[in-house]
Formats: sequence, C-alpha cells, structure tokens
Amino acid sequence: MAECELAENYEPSPLAIEQVYTVRFDDLHVSERDLTATLKAKDPLFAQGKLPASQPVFQRYVKWVEEYLAAKGIQEKVAGSVEPDRPGEFIITFHPDRPLPAVALIFFKGNQVVSQVILQDALQALAVGMPFTDIRFRDALTASVRPIYEARGRVRVAFPEIKTEPNKDVTGLNVTVTVDEGETYNLGKVSIDSPTPLKPEELLTAGDFKTGELANFDKINDAIDRVKKALHHAGYMKAEVAPRRTYDDEKHIVSLTLWVDAGTQYTMRKLTILGLDLDGEAEINRIWTMKPGKPFNPDYPDLFLKRIKEEGVFDNLGKTKADSKVNDQDHTADVTLTFNGGVTAPSKAGRGRGGRGQ
Repeated sequence: MAECELAENYEPSPLAIEQVYTVRFDDLHVSERDLTATLKAKDPLFAQGKLPASQPVFQRYVKWVEEYLAAKGIQEKVAGSVEPDRPGEFIITFHPDRPLPAVALIFFKGNQVVSQVILQDALQALAVGMPFTDIRFRDALTASVRPIYEARGRVRVAFPEIKTEPNKDVTGLNVTVTVDEGETYNLGKVSIDSPTPLKPEELLTAGDFKTGELANFDKINDAIDRVKKALHHAGYMKAEVAPRRTYDDEKHIVSLTLWVDAGTQYTMRKLTILGLDLDGEAEINRIWTMKPGKPFNPDYPDLFLKRIKEEGVFDNLGKTKADSKVNDQDHTADVTLTFNGGVTAPSKAGRGRGGRGQ
C-alpha cells in the first residue's frame, strides 16, 4: 500500500489535521460517482467530498479505494497525494501508484477558428512535461485553451476526444486533441439574483455589459470585475460576484445571472497626515471627503493624492504615499497620508476646491 505523498511546496501547519481539501480521483478508470458513494457509506465525514491531509486518513482511504478497484477486477496499487490546484490552493488526489508518462507534444484537429500554433502556445506551458492523465490534461485545456475560444464567443467549445501515442524520439506521449469549436454566441440578458446593498441597476450600470454583442468572455469578466469594484468602493471590501450561465442554443445566446455576496461594509475610522505644517494639514482635512463613519473606498486615498498633485493644491509637492490599515475585527480602516519634500503652504490655485477623489 502506498504512503501519503505531499507536494514539495505543501507545508502543513500545526493545525493541518483540521484543514480539509477537496478530493479528486484520477486515472482509476471506474465510475467516480459510484466510488464516491462507496466511500461515503464507509465514512459519513466524506459526505462533502473533502478530507484532512493526515497520514492515517490517507492510509485508510487508499485501502478502501484499492478494495473497490479489486471488486471491479482492477488490481491496482493506489497512492494519495496533496497537490497544487489553483494558486495558493491544494487538492487531494487518489491515483495509480506508478510512474505516469509525461506529455511530449500536443496536436489539435478539427480547429478552424483558432490556429494550431495559437492553441499549442497556450497549452504548452501548462501541459508539456506534465504527467498525463485524462483529468489533468482536461483541466489544463479548461485553464488555457477554453478562454481563447470564449473570447471569440465560442462558449460551447468542447474537446470530445483526446488520444495519446508514444513519442518515437523521446520518452513521453504525443497527445492529439479533437476540438469541436461550436457556434458563435452573443450576450443576452444580464441580471442579479441575490439581495445586494446597492441597487441591481446601479451594479449593472457599473458593469457596462454589452448585451446583444459578441459574448467575449474576456470583456464579460472585466465587466464582472467592475461590478465587484463598485461594491468595494461602497465599502464592501470582501464582496464576491459569481456568474451563472444560461444557454439558448437555438438562438445562440448566453445569458448571465450574477450572484452577489457583499459581505460586511467597512467604514473609515481615522486619517493621519504626516509631513505637512498645520496649515497644510488643515487644508487636507478640509478637502478629504471620506470622513469617519463613511463607507471606506480602498481606491480613494491614492486617487485623492493624484488629484492633489494634478490640481496644484500645494507648491513644491514632492513624493506622496497613502497607506491603509484595515481592521477586519471591527470592519474599519485607518489611512495615513505621507508628504515628502519641500511642501509649502497651500497654493492659491488649490484653495477653495473640495471633494477630490470621489
């Protein structure tokens, strides 16, 4: 029976026994649904498909998986490992305990909208040299090739077949991917389907979604980021926005429903000004509009300093810096503005102006 294997850059904390990771089964050639149901029956704690990364747990699950495979007539030693998934995240995989052939060369067929060279360049960095399993390779396709098609409105792109054969010149596999590019889709209705602290129409206006135009998901993702930024500017610094797609395959339209988790609103607490005399400090306090108790906009301090410089509020203004300290316990933020150089009294041109940066 194989021991638990940990990724080289995985460093368990003293509380790692309490930290759980999503489980994936790779290259076992059995029904993942049936295997998952079997494991849930053996261990109710597996109901959420997650496990702690501990040696005793790995040994127990490796034994159960091997027993399940044997019952299906598959004599295969199994290993469990913690591996990197998304940046900063890890996943537990159970896979055959044997060396896997690496990807040597990649080819595509069936593609017409996007050239072979563009597809190869996109996938090469992720996949060449990677130990090949169907799941891992499809994950790489999803991460690198699918976005290329979705930027062209080909939101139904699929990879119906992946074939491998040994490379004749080097140790490794040649992988050929069949691409079904699908049809071009336009963006349909965009709506918000959850309570939000800002009016849904305000958020959709901030997003500036180009409905009726090509469903370019590079631009659509930028629009979703603008929705998120609007929430951040209103003090909801931890806000997340998750899109759900609905396809009309007859009309070739993809519509979006946005689910918003705004979180708790953060407010401004204290402004500290360094490097100015009393007159200069008074002027900054006068024109600074994000007063204590108001929603904290994390972009406002830098924008404020930029406009101070552009409008010539001070003579001889040198380098400036804004530092924000966020307190997650009481959901407040303190801002320190630092002025360096030979700053003199507020210039005549700058006096009388207010509301900068909002």
